[in-house]
Amino acid sequence: MVVSCDLIYILRLYVNPIQQRFLRAGQGIKVMVAGRGSGKSTVIGLRTRQVMAEMPRAKTFFSSTTYAQILTKTLPAIESMWQGLGLKEWVSPYDPGHYVVGRRPPAGFEKPYSPPKKYQNIITFFNGYTIEFLSMDRPDLARGGSYDGGDVDEAALVKQEAFNRVILPSVRGNRHRFNSPLLHQVGLYTSMPWNTSGNYILGYEDLAKQQPDKYFYCEGTAEDNIHVLGREYIERLRSSMSPLEFAVEVMNQRITKVEDQFYHQFDEDRHQYTPKYVYDEGERGISLTGINDHNPDQLIEVSMDFSGWFNGMICFQERKNEERAFDSFFVKRERKIDDLIDDFCESYRTRQVFKYVRIWGEPRGHDQQPNSPTLYQQIQSRFQKNGWGCEVKAKAIRTTGHIQRHYFMNELLSEKNQQLPRLRINREQCKDVIISIQLTQVKPDFTKNKTKEKDREYPQEHAPHFTDMLDYYLYDKHVSKSRANGMSGMGIPGSVVFG
Repeated sequence: MVVSCDLIYILRLYVNPIQQRFLRAGQGIKVMVAGRGSGKSTVIGLRTRQVMAEMPRAKTFFSSTTYAQILTKTLPAIESMWQGLGLKEWVSPYDPGHYVVGRRPPAGFEKPYSPPKKYQNIITFFNGYTIEFLSMDRPDLARGGSYDGGDVDEAALVKQEAFNRVILPSVRGNRHRFNSPLLHQVGLYTSMPWNTSGNYILGYEDLAKQQPDKYFYCEGTAEDNIHVLGREYIERLRSSMSPLEFAVEVMNQRITKVEDQFYHQFDEDRHQYTPKYVYDEGERGISLTGINDHNPDQLIEVSMDFSGWFNGMICFQERKNEERAFDSFFVKRERKIDDLIDDFCESYRTRQVFKYVRIWGEPRGHDQQPNSPTLYQQIQSRFQKNGWGCEVKAKAIRTTGHIQRHYFMNELLSEKNQQLPRLRINREQCKDVIISIQLTQVKPDFTKNKTKEKDREYPQEHAPHFTDMLDYYLYDKHVSKSRANGMSGMGIPGSVVFG
């Protein structure tokens, strides 16, 4: 059950203990759950180099949630590892190398046992070994494939059903051609899941204990790679990230689901979406050209929340009875509201038309300030300075009680009232919004627990601020369609349940 790692020692590369254990494991499914900086991409680079050496003319895959992930994050890190191993990309007969990306290989390369019909999503090595890119956002390129093994990056974001029904069944055949423990191996790599939908990955820990001949599981942190990273790198991450983000993303700590959620109808699969990327073909096959996440010819609606030390906004567009939260921004500490507006305008500076926003948010933005404009007047002025038109839709009346908002938001999230829009949140651009939803609790009296907003040690982007922005926008815009409309917010009978 041991895979030869002679390559590692011949080239005198440093491989940390977690990486060594993973590379030596010979089980069919190998899982590495490790924090940022722990060397997951290094492992993929070394593993594919092993497969290339031991299984010439084989075909394996790189898989992830999107081609954007593969092209911008996975592939560059792996190619860097290959270059450290002495591999070079082939450019021309006058500048030869060991592999080509996204194009037909040169005449001198060996042919794989199963040559692809198209090469826009293929890496081909000189000995015929090929790697095919698979992603959940381009299923047209993955149907009917047959592979000798593969690697799944950001595996916790790949749905369990897709992995079990699409990816695993495609690993088959060629037993008569290869006598190697690497044949039909599948490696899964991920950081600790933020969402419970990715927790199936953690289930492999129990499978590895129950069936150690079939499954291998290991966890690691940046500390395991300290000899490569250095202490300064880890401390820099600690100082630049929130404590919760650092604990999960770097130190690989598991998130415990909170009890008594205010948004108990929130469903990770239903209410989140992965943005659609726009691809083209270039010299290296598929290339990323943009993102089709919102309509550039439609105004943007923003909902805002203010405090002395945290200010934020969520960006929305409505289409076909769907409210899409496609982006979010926040500033804290010394950065204030003007900085928040500037960040938004810089992000959307390429807009040619409809540089117009409608502003929703908390009513106290209308409060008169001594010898200065109201917050909403300040916000309008800053948008106009950046070349944007805007109007304030936020109401100047007292905020609706938490109880009424609790019933309304869960009615909307349940999607049983067809008059209310569906809410869909960008899982990449609105990650902090989603975490805030998941961590916000309800008190016994059905009001929102906002104690974390007063704790200066708590990461405020994960406190209830973002959930208030959701409430302000969705409630003010759509409450007239709700069965909760007209309730006072106080004295609602305990027997009233929506959904």
